[in-house]
Amino acid sequence: MSRRASREEALAHALDVPCVMCCLADEARSPDDLVAADAHTLVRLDRLGASHGHLMVILRAHETAVESLPWDAYEALQRAAWRASRVLAEVVSPRRVWVAS
Repeated sequence: MSRRASREEALAHALDVPCVMCCLADEARSPDDLVAADAHTLVRLDRLGASHGHLMVILRAHETAVESLPWDAYEALQRAAWRASRVLAEVVSPRRVWVAS
């Protein structure tokens, strides 16, 4: 079962890795937070999320600019976000689901 991390715990860990998102893209790390995965992306529960059910869709490959992605990776990223939003709507039943990048 995933547990919520404190801000201090997250910041302390963030200082130990060169790229937090690349660290989160490692499937072996915190497997209980992993919701879904495919060749390009992972979906994780955000332990620092502002609300219950907050998800992060993370690219497996290190990239700092979405416009630099090849189409297949961008398409997979959007598909993963769309699928995650549908599952979130069904399981959590929020008033609305927001997708942001």
